[in-house]
Amino acid sequence: MIADVKLDVSTRTIYRKKVDKLRNSGIIPGVIFGKGFDSLPVQVNSKDFEKVYKKIHGTSMFELNVDGKPLKALIHSLQRDKISRKVLHIDFLKVDLKERVSVEVPLVMVGHSPLEEAGLGILSQQTMSLHVKCLPEDIPDEIKVDRSFIQTKEGVIHAADVELPQGVTLASEAEREKIIAAFMIARIQEPKKEEVITEEEAPPAE
Repeated sequence: MIADVKLDVSTRTIYRKKVDKLRNSGIIPGVIFGKGFDSLPVQVNSKDFEKVYKKIHGTSMFELNVDGKPLKALIHSLQRDKISRKVLHIDFLKVDLKERVSVEVPLVMVGHSPLEEAGLGILSQQTMSLHVKCLPEDIPDEIKVDRSFIQTKEGVIHAADVELPQGVTLASEAEREKIIAAFMIARIQEPKKEEVITEEEAPPAE
């Protein structure tokens, strides 16, 4: 998917430990890379980036203006602070509209499980996203996983079972074996036994 948004970045000349000064001033360091493209260190205003990131959801292609020169790009990966969750570094992937790219797309569970409706347990989602390959214009915002695929208590949904949008394939053979969801049988709780108090144990009458 192509998002109708633009993000301005500029060439970065500050590296290594000195980038902390950039972050403290509200600037996020990053790098642009791609096939047949020399990696380019860049920097972007953190507020501008957050506004754009909310619109593209991390999977849409958008226009990246590098010192005024436009190019098509994707957010390849983000590095965040473990505590504050602030973005520390951004990897931008320059894309060629004719070249397939590998991206991570979120999964969304849809439909109804007959086993869940019967009260026999719940469907537990094990994997939240999948790595897929496709042309930049075919990148989906999300991939839907049908709960009704599981018909037995021993059933699981593997990545290979998921119906992918047209033009989209799993990024690798290893990805096919990922377990997306599995059925968890409900535990039946035994009723609590009533406590019987004998005459010897009974408290004395007042």
